[in-house]
Amino acid sequence: MADIDITRAHSLDEAEAQERLDKLVTGFQNKRPDLVKEVKWSTDKKTAVATGKLFEGTFVVSAGDVKASVELKGFAAKMAKGMVTQMIGKMLDRHFPA
Repeated sequence: MADIDITRAHSLDEAEAQERLDKLVTGFQNKRPDLVKEVKWSTDKKTAVATGKLFEGTFVVSAGDVKASVELKGFAAKMAKGMVTQMIGKMLDRHFPA
């Protein structure tokens, strides 16, 4: 069960939404390789599973919304749940306008 579940509606077409999800996930992986160890994409590029030492997150985009589900691993990660939730929410809001 995920510790964090966030869904945001967006007004983008599906192709643009997929491109933005790719930029969001890949950009974060490039910026923070110490946190994000691996990202696996579905063949249709609508789902990304990102893993790291302290988390596993699934990001799914559709024509109308984007969803992030993150399982935090370890006591320290769970203690930072509020901060992580806020950070993910801001990233989604920035990349996926309503």
